[in-house]
Amino acid sequence: MKTFGFVLGLSLALSSYATPQSPTATSSGGPIPAKVNTIEIDVAGADGSGTARVFVPVSDSPLPVIVFSHSTIAFADQTVSLMPMAEALAREGNAVLVLERAMTWPPKSDRSNRDGGQLLENSEKWLLGHVRVDPERFAYVGPNYDTAEEPYSLQALPRDGKRITRAFRVNIGEPGDPQITEKLRTSVGQRETVQWLERALQSTTPTPGAKR
Repeated sequence: MKTFGFVLGLSLALSSYATPQSPTATSSGGPIPAKVNTIEIDVAGADGSGTARVFVPVSDSPLPVIVFSHSTIAFADQTVSLMPMAEALAREGNAVLVLERAMTWPPKSDRSNRDGGQLLENSEKWLLGHVRVDPERFAYVGPNYDTAEEPYSLQALPRDGKRITRAFRVNIGEPGDPQITEKLRTSVGQRETVQWLERALQSTTPTPGAKR
């Protein structure tokens, strides 16, 4: 399967969900500006359970959405949090969901970091059910993943083609694009990635298949 590090204007061919277990909101509030609400949700699926943190700006307009597959990257020599990226994107007016778990880098095999696919999909379902989203502005930050019902059939968000009609991708965690994950080691690299996402989500005429 050919993967792209940064992909604009993807044409979506999405399959239906397996019956999910609904996430439950457990708390709110957070150390970011008052105009952004922070929610923690417990999410479960056939492949386990976990927690996601959701940042929702207060707005009367539909919000762009960004979903992170992992909250930290465990490099061989350091562990880097992706929460500063998520918070920066939320301050810019994007609804952001982060699944709280660590990605191992470099991966031990091509199958590494691909678990928890249904957790991601159920988190996405919660987000689309509780936040008024802009269907033309959705971004996924993470690798292709396995799903419990379709082992070894790699997928990526979004999976809801009725409510999300255009999507963008930052392809971290993929062995074929190591430079993209390595870039997130530094605050400068994270800031550049945030800026790219902002430009992509603001764009009205993206170029299909374009790579950074």
